[in-house]
Amino acid sequence: MSEALAEGPPRRSGTVVLGLLLALMAMPADAAGNSYHTSPACWDAPRIHHAGAPSGDLAARVRLKVGEVAPASGAPTLSPNGAYRFWAHQPDTARPGPWNAVLVADTERPGRVSLFLRDVAQPIAPRWINEKLIFLRVAWGRTVFSDLLLDVEQAKVIYHEEARDGAIAFEQFRQGCGAECPCAASGDAAPLPSAAPGKNAVLGLILLPGIFGPPETGGVVAAEQPVPLPVYAVPRDDAPAITVLRTPEDVEYREYTYEGAAAVVYEARPPWYRIGVRAALPGSLKHGWIKVDAAGDFMPVDDLLTRSMTFLNREWDGRLWSEPEAGARPATSTLRQGAAAEDDEFIVDVQETRRVGDGLWLRVQTFDQSPCEGGTPKVVDTGWVPAYSANGKLTAWFYSRGC
Repeated sequence: MSEALAEGPPRRSGTVVLGLLLALMAMPADAAGNSYHTSPACWDAPRIHHAGAPSGDLAARVRLKVGEVAPASGAPTLSPNGAYRFWAHQPDTARPGPWNAVLVADTERPGRVSLFLRDVAQPIAPRWINEKLIFLRVAWGRTVFSDLLLDVEQAKVIYHEEARDGAIAFEQFRQGCGAECPCAASGDAAPLPSAAPGKNAVLGLILLPGIFGPPETGGVVAAEQPVPLPVYAVPRDDAPAITVLRTPEDVEYREYTYEGAAAVVYEARPPWYRIGVRAALPGSLKHGWIKVDAAGDFMPVDDLLTRSMTFLNREWDGRLWSEPEAGARPATSTLRQGAAAEDDEFIVDVQETRRVGDGLWLRVQTFDQSPCEGGTPKVVDTGWVPAYSANGKLTAWFYSRGC
């Protein structure tokens, strides 16, 4: 009897599998690896949802071999063109599970393709979806599955994704939001913004002590002993300089503190930084690369937006999110007109920043009036906003000189 068909003692009971799933579902979405196309709170009923790449344990239960002599008894299932065929060897469910199953495919070449499945919870039901591809959903327990796509000509599993019964998530999310669906009026969950910077978005500021003088010395002034700073078209040591910076007027800058200026950074590849340049550059170039050993400290947006009074600008769409992750409520009631605004600058308090993938998120408090007006402003709302809008531009900046 084939090694894969020999039944052994159960490695994991259904109770343990279910208990593990319950523990995972209780974790935050990013910790458990869960992701939902729409929030489970908005589903009409429980559904199967896909959870991405399989865990290491599930991946190890799927083994493909080519050329191994495998049993091929019973009537085969022919491919749509009648050229290939497969046999599905089902587990002996009369014996205690979990069980093993095998899918054997004949492709008119010597040596069959055998897909061994260890510790399945139910019989398998493979089916042809075209002349060479076989699909099967493998149940590993009552709530965890694998969707597999086998290319018999390549003798390769070209798709393997974990799927889960969403009944638990459905109930948890419905209870968590009081059965109030946080989706858009269309019935679909509002897409979570990426919060990622665009190609030419501001990433931070970098000090140029050889170009700018110290803060609080009568405005943005030049260094007393200027040090020319070469600029390159590409971040390479062997590249020729395309210009040389000598004065603050040569650089695109912003203040980082009272009367203290630093160059605007659009791309960071330490030790190289792409900055805005006002000096004459060849062609249509507006940016150039400098090396960190010729500059000072780099101050990322994360740091800048938490060191002083911050405001949201016109790029902000007026929404606050409960969390910067899939499944979060898309927005609170705070709108642009509901926050303290001065010339489209909505003053907020940035309490925390968080990196999610390529995006940056800010946890902010909004106020009923500007803190600069005196008195004691009341907090209107608290939530998360993307640091970069849908077009990749910064949604926030700070007052370097205070009110």
